[in-house]
Amino acid sequence: MSAQSSGKEIDPKLLVETVIQKTKAGKLNWQDTALENCYIVSVGGNTTIKVWEEISEPVNHNIEPEYRKPYEYQEGKWLELRDESGRVFMKVGESEVPAVEELLTLARRKAIRDDER
Repeated sequence: MSAQSSGKEIDPKLLVETVIQKTKAGKLNWQDTALENCYIVSVGGNTTIKVWEEISEPVNHNIEPEYRKPYEYQEGKWLELRDESGRVFMKVGESEVPAVEELLTLARRKAIRDDER
């Protein structure tokens, strides 16, 4: 999934790789959230990155597929980019960019390490 911000294309793979590099270099201050397995960081002043693991509820196969909740099909690890007003302008999952899983692990470690200080 590509996204536009200020008329500029954003390459999801390049974004994830850059965030991984900056996280490893200690340049990003990942924060834990109230949600389990969800971490956020502010970048560039007005932009927020959120990474999380979505664990779906068990699918009730007695319900017709068209009436099931959409999130039942969203399981996985995700990255979301939001602007200053909270508008999501990119969402990418590990199925498209496998490195999202590595980023989630790094963000978790950074957030937990910072919490222990």
